[in-house]
Amino acid sequence: MEVETFPNAPIKEALIDIRVNLPKTVTEETLASLHQRVRDSYPQKKERRIWKGAIELPPDKQGFLKSTDQSVDGYFFLTEDGKHIVQYRKDGFTYNFLRPYTNWEDMRNEASRLWGFYLESTHPTLITRIALRYINIVEIPSMMFNLNEYFTAPPSIPPNLPQTIENYSMTYTLNFPTENAKSLVTLSTPGTSYPDKTQIYFDIDVFREFEFLPPFENLWDIKNSIFFDSITENTKKLFR
Repeated sequence: MEVETFPNAPIKEALIDIRVNLPKTVTEETLASLHQRVRDSYPQKKERRIWKGAIELPPDKQGFLKSTDQSVDGYFFLTEDGKHIVQYRKDGFTYNFLRPYTNWEDMRNEASRLWGFYLESTHPTLITRIALRYINIVEIPSMMFNLNEYFTAPPSIPPNLPQTIENYSMTYTLNFPTENAKSLVTLSTPGTSYPDKTQIYFDIDVFREFEFLPPFENLWDIKNSIFFDSITENTKKLFR
């Protein structure tokens, strides 16, 4: 699928995420050792910790007892500038590509390389979910405008009510049965306001569940269809 490439693309972050079931033989040390494979490009290393808690009601019902436990379930390996992150976890793999975004080929190729290291070291018994997510920030150089000028299907307000929306969040899930995929799409305004512009978050998360192989290209085509069908020519001008 050919798409227009924008010199000022609104992508804040893009990521590829693969969830898996691992053999019980895979340990924290197995994941930590993966740093040797990527250290030249990703010198920074950080633990990924999870917290588990339980609330119990004593027999006398006079109070609650709370117990917590934390453990390392994976690692973040980061480039020197922190713009690229690989996550190797007990439940899967994620590659985060932060702004400035270059192109899909760069992201796909690097994610495939990093995923290969994880695959060789952990030997997943099952891939349960693969996802491609693009988080966009559309900056409109105005505080007063009609959303229909920039998005093809923005939130609608009953005609007898004021048509100026100060804040909003709209989320919907699309089903793509032919591709056996779904997408969670969110349009929202962040909490921060500016005197001369409006920021709108446009978050597209395309995923497929219960797969054995990760065909990224198919998900990328779906993401592009949603993105380009959702914006107008005015929005494209912002990115050119």
